[in-house]
Amino acid sequence: MFDKNVTKRTIVFDVTGEQICQGFFKPLNSNEGFFDVKIRSEDGGLFFEALNLKNHTPFAFNVSDNKDLYCEILFNPDKNNNYKKSELELLFETKFDTFNKSVAKQVRVEPATYTLTKLNNLLHEANIKTEELAYSLEHVGIENKKMFVFSIILSLATLISYIGVQIYLLQNMRKFFKNKKLI
Repeated sequence: MFDKNVTKRTIVFDVTGEQICQGFFKPLNSNEGFFDVKIRSEDGGLFFEALNLKNHTPFAFNVSDNKDLYCEILFNPDKNNNYKKSELELLFETKFDTFNKSVAKQVRVEPATYTLTKLNNLLHEANIKTEELAYSLEHVGIENKKMFVFSIILSLATLISYIGVQIYLLQNMRKFFKNKKLI
């Protein structure tokens, strides 16, 4: 916010190397006056300058080294407006300069390769675990079949024993009744 008491502001941006800086300046009430904007480094290098800024103005530039950038904003009010308040919207973003091959390799390619390698290892481990589980399920199936066959054989043996005992008892009962002459 700018008014008759505050007509100049300086904002410091700490930018690491190999960055693309971009954004915009947008006066919110341009009929109150205009702005002069400069973005410069400590060593005096000028990265952006806009004089008599009254409209939305984008900017973009590349920073190759670590720098402190100074954004100097000067509000020049119209002489007729009695120094009313004026505002300036500012957006300042940085992102790695992936157009530079070495930076792209370091920032994008190597982390992506590392992540894909980890994903490949995880999928390989999951595949091994799945194969182990399939083998154990197959083993359980074989044991289940063995148990089923054993149960059937045991049931048949019990049935045959039961029938044999019943036949023996029936024979003994017949002998008993013949001896007693009930039959």
